[in-house]
Amino acid sequence: MPGYTPTTAQASRDVGLISAETPIRALDVTGKFAAQASEANKARMSIIDRLAKDQDAVNLAVANRETATAPMREAAFAASTQTPQQIQSAISLVVNKQIDDILASDAGKRSTVINAMNFAKNSVNRADTVGSLYEVRKDLRAAAQGLLDKEGSAYSQAKGQLEKVIRSVDDVIDSSAPGYKDYLRVYAQRSKNIEKVEAAQGFRGKVLSTIPDPINVGQFMLSQPKFVNAIRATAKETDMSQMQVKILERVGRDLDSGVLNKSGRVPGSDTFKNLSTANVIGGIIGKQMFGEVPAAANKVVAPLNWLYNGTDDQIRELLVDSMLDPKLAARLMSKASTTNIEPISKELQRKALNLGYGAAFGITE
Repeated sequence: MPGYTPTTAQASRDVGLISAETPIRALDVTGKFAAQASEANKARMSIIDRLAKDQDAVNLAVANRETATAPMREAAFAASTQTPQQIQSAISLVVNKQIDDILASDAGKRSTVINAMNFAKNSVNRADTVGSLYEVRKDLRAAAQGLLDKEGSAYSQAKGQLEKVIRSVDDVIDSSAPGYKDYLRVYAQRSKNIEKVEAAQGFRGKVLSTIPDPINVGQFMLSQPKFVNAIRATAKETDMSQMQVKILERVGRDLDSGVLNKSGRVPGSDTFKNLSTANVIGGIIGKQMFGEVPAAANKVVAPLNWLYNGTDDQIRELLVDSMLDPKLAARLMSKASTTNIEPISKELQRKALNLGYGAAFGITE
């Protein structure tokens, strides 16, 4: 995931290091783990924000769609020569017949379908021009999308049946106003990208927690449980493209890796304690977390003797900083030996200098 550096546990996915991350975090009094979490959240959110854009971008796309398609619709309606009686006759022969056929089917015995079809029939029977029938179509679409369910009905439970009625309405309008379906085709094409962005915006709204970002004021942390549930829901139905979903799945996997330390300690996973170089450093600040320093390691510890010049807090900060650097942490994982302890010591000295602890440890550039 571009934009931030993962913790060592994230980068390695090693069960022992995952178990060690919690006590390492306990050593951090400078907020570096919090800063790392904030950077990770910012990197993940930047990807989601690129998919979802902002509401102004959506509003502009909607306005452009209307500018391009409204003249097509209005020209088709203006060219219609059908009388109100002819419109109502077409509704009766085409739309009402479709509704009656649905009610006569097995699905038509469901109470939700009966309610939806009664709503549809009452609505279309009020129309007597292609323009008014088009306006009624908007209500049918809203009902199919569940936007009218809050009024006490469950029309969205009959979405499939309502879609059939809408298609019959389109047939009547197009037969009375040739060119209408050309308008629908262009409208649908221009709606695809808008629907993808709106779906991404809906996804973003579902995955934010109520926990504020500790660094970026006004931002909130992503919720890993909510993200998992939202990704699972997209597998069933979404207006997002496959590419959008794949990108979000990648963000989800990265988010999962950031909470591995909450999965609990795996029995027998003593990787961190078995890393002799890290044990040497741990032994300097106490055995309670890292265990006894192996005798074999004591024989090669001389290049790290400069650590004793610093305070326990300074050594702890150096260790925290080192464990947040996967490349350096990888070297700390290696077995302490005369061939690798010297270069590791030099890297740690450079990091100590960067932290401003050169004088404390007695080292200079």
